[in-house]
Amino acid sequence: MGGKFADEVASALQLPSKSFSLKEVWEKQPPEDAGHQSLEEHMIKATQDMWYDDYHAFDNFRDKYWADHQRAPYVTPPTRAAWNFGKTISRPDRDDAALSTVAYESKITQKEEHLPFVVGVMGVPGM
Repeated sequence: MGGKFADEVASALQLPSKSFSLKEVWEKQPPEDAGHQSLEEHMIKATQDMWYDDYHAFDNFRDKYWADHQRAPYVTPPTRAAWNFGKTISRPDRDDAALSTVAYESKITQKEEHLPFVVGVMGVPGM
């Protein structure tokens, strides 16, 4: 599905499209600061800030719902899984993840800055 979408966008923009496995690239040449972490291990740590923020963005909602109905609100299984993971992350781990993005020297500020975390459009091979 993701590959078809990428091909359609590339075609519409008259750009070349190339499919690759981020996992294979990582295994062949992992970033120096990744240590011996697999891509999966690195991504879990690198995204803890998003999981934490997603869970805690709904603290007031969950509290009010519980106060009004004496039970937890119904949420979809994916949201339940995300909240169950997000609530296990401590604030210090969240803050570490937010600061663990790739560092570079800015040509504008001449200071070390961090690249924002970006989610690409990816799909399972053959989809």
